[in-house]
Amino acid sequence: MYPTRFVTALMRCVEVYVSWWKILLIAAVAVGLGGAGIAWYFISYTGADIYVPMFADHCADCHGRDLDGTDAGVALVGRSLSRGDSVMALQDSIRNAHPELGQPAFANQLTDLEIKGLSIYVAERRLGQRFLEFQFDRDVVVPATVQNSEEHDFRVETVISGLDPLIFSIEPLADGSFLVTEKERGLSIVSADGRQSDLIEGTPATGSSMDVFGIQYGSGWHLDVALHPDYANNGWVYLQYTDCLEACDGDVSAATSCSPVSRATESGAASAPLGASRTMRP
Repeated sequence: MYPTRFVTALMRCVEVYVSWWKILLIAAVAVGLGGAGIAWYFISYTGADIYVPMFADHCADCHGRDLDGTDAGVALVGRSLSRGDSVMALQDSIRNAHPELGQPAFANQLTDLEIKGLSIYVAERRLGQRFLEFQFDRDVVVPATVQNSEEHDFRVETVISGLDPLIFSIEPLADGSFLVTEKERGLSIVSADGRQSDLIEGTPATGSSMDVFGIQYGSGWHLDVALHPDYANNGWVYLQYTDCLEACDGDVSAATSCSPVSRATESGAASAPLGASRTMRP
């Protein structure tokens, strides 16, 4: 009898234990699905852009949630704007009252930063862009025809391909070559005929990146490169970069970094062949 009672009690304990695990598992799945749903809604309908709900709160009643206008206000997309559509013009329209257009002033309701953000949001929507639609992986199409501008006509030609996707800056040199910064690789020279040198030594260490909603974040990047106005005589090259400090050590999640500008001269720049070792010295 006793073994039978023991087995029965043990089975009841197992049933209770399994039941609690079932409850916890169901709760975890429910929380996960709920969080995923909220994230999907947030990304799909606001684009993770804080100015979408801000526009809805302050502007949508008149201009429409999709900026397509209402009986109370004109559309902000698909038409010209009488007071201009640059970011500066849009800031003026939002900040100041324009009674002839039925436009109230928001200078006392929104900060300058919020007004600027709303202006950029409207300007982006007028161009058919959204906050997260950076299209980093979009194929680059080089136009085959002559392009026109206010200053002169020009043609786009491919000099070199296959560079790091995170190329940041170029600086033309007198011989037709270019100084090129690739964020995660470093500084190099690309000749006029499209040949890339080895990386220039002596530059700050580079780090890596992480992808957040298609946007790259990282530490230890090489950014702008520029020549001194009197470069022909003094040889100074200026390099802006995000300095991956000792605590950073290539870890993109580390918070310890800064963005200094350094200058150096390139040893052997005038006489060294393209494939030769080059070194930057302070």
